[in-house]
Amino acid sequence: MRQATRELVKAYIHGIDSQALDDVFELLVWNQGIGFFASEIGPSTLFKAYKHIKNREKKWY
Repeated sequence: MRQATRELVKAYIHGIDSQALDDVFELLVWNQGIGFFASEIGPSTLFKAYKHIKNREKKWY
């Protein structure tokens, strides 16, 4: 998960917009199921980084 978190942050720094990140997490739920998402992805540092990006963007706009 740490490597995935680093890659998410790098992608965001290099210009990927948060809408694309929204799509990625929606596809994780769609493909893996809500149970997997809730137990594996939801509490992860990866998802915390995503939520942090989304919250920061809300404050900027």
